[in-house]
Amino acid sequence: MTNRPKDVGTAFETACARWLTKRLGQRVERRALHGTMDEGDLGWLRSSTGLDGIVECKAGRQAEAAAPADVAEWRRQTDAERENAGAGFALLVLKTRNVGEARFGRTRCDLTVADLCRLVGREPADASSEMWVSVDLDTACRLVGRGNGE
Repeated sequence: MTNRPKDVGTAFETACARWLTKRLGQRVERRALHGTMDEGDLGWLRSSTGLDGIVECKAGRQAEAAAPADVAEWRRQTDAERENAGAGFALLVLKTRNVGEARFGRTRCDLTVADLCRLVGREPADASSEMWVSVDLDTACRLVGRGNGE
């Protein structure tokens, strides 16, 4: 018996790992499940500023039509998974409607202002740094600093 939601999630995680590997020029892989101490869906990202990072992926209709309450919960999960992994930054990647393989860089990606600051080599300045922002995945890769030779 197949588990359709799990299959959709696995396919999206695999596509995301493949795209990030190609775009960043580094090997990004799906992580094994860690039970209650989840460490993100993808790992082994390394920023140009020397930070290790994780990626939490959300797919399916729920991600494509992401309600604010869902996004808030996924962001909370992503924060917890960053802590569990001891990562310096975390990205929450949400399947975006009408964005397929050819335009994968337009996929929605959320990160905290603090992570954005760290990725560009700055220290977060104040409490507002815990706010989240949304960018596309291509922009997130530029922030990581290794896309297209950056």
